[in-house]
Amino acid sequence: DAPGMKPPSRRRLAPVRFELPSSRLKRPVAYRLAWTTKEKYELIRGLKSQKEKKEPEVHVQGRSQREVASYITWLRGRSAREAIQTEYQRWVQKKQDCDFRYPAPIELWTDLTCRMSESTEEAITSAFSQVAKCLIT
Repeated sequence: DAPGMKPPSRRRLAPVRFELPSSRLKRPVAYRLAWTTKEKYELIRGLKSQKEKKEPEVHVQGRSQREVASYITWLRGRSAREAIQTEYQRWVQKKQDCDFRYPAPIELWTDLTCRMSESTEEAITSAFSQVAKCLIT
């Protein structure tokens, strides 16, 4: 456990000598992830001008075609994810509304007894008061 007893850190990836030439080409290119507002507006303008095309070829200054295509793919995924999330929230809200629409059984019985006793309330009250008068006198 002494500080000097720790083994040296090592690379976790396989050494380059074991890689095939075809696998070297497939490594992802490190793109600059953050897009500036100016680049986004330029992309939007380019997409609007080519909205009839299924796969538009938009040129953004300072970005390669591969970066633009990658960003468009990311945006499509994000918009699909947000659309699904919005639809799911709408479904949950609709389900909650349906659940709240039906009252609990005790509420049904309470409401039913109140409605049934409203019409007979005066008659029962007057009969009870007459019985009470007879008992008192």
